[in-house]
Amino acid sequence: MRLFRLLLAAAATLLFSSAAQADFTYTYNGNDFTTVIGPYTTSDSIQGSFTVFSAIAPNTVDELILPESLSFTDGVQTANTSDDHFDRFLISTDATGAIVDWDIQAYSAGVFGIFTLGGPTKTEADTGEFYPDYGFNNGEQGTWTTSITPEPSTITLLSLGLLSLVLPLRRHLT
Repeated sequence: MRLFRLLLAAAATLLFSSAAQADFTYTYNGNDFTTVIGPYTTSDSIQGSFTVFSAIAPNTVDELILPESLSFTDGVQTANTSDDHFDRFLISTDATGAIVDWDIQAYSAGVFGIFTLGGPTKTEADTGEFYPDYGFNNGEQGTWTTSITPEPSTITLLSLGLLSLVLPLRRHLT
């Protein structure tokens, strides 16, 4: 009977912990601007990240992505989740799911803009614009990295499952 409970607890732990999701964060690191006017400097660049509930599928082509959260900066201004200014958010991936082509554009009525385009089907360009000033880098594509963060519920479920395995064993040993 105790063995049955132990096996049942182990099965529940595996079932529920594998059903929980993880957040996938994609981070972009652009190269420094090469042409600047105004508050921009040649030390500024496009930097940013976005988070989605599940990994972007492999071999995706110009997929419209709706991130859970995002934040991009050009060194002078920032566009993030609370802004309604993202006009385009198109992503393409290779066979491994890595981002290889992108078109991300955030702007507000011609006042500011943060743009990054890259990959083999796009002209690589990172631009920060705070009208009439701008920072620009053409042809030097930045890099993308991916990180996975399990939801707290995954860790909680795993901990509870392990606890349910240890407690009956502890009672048996005492």
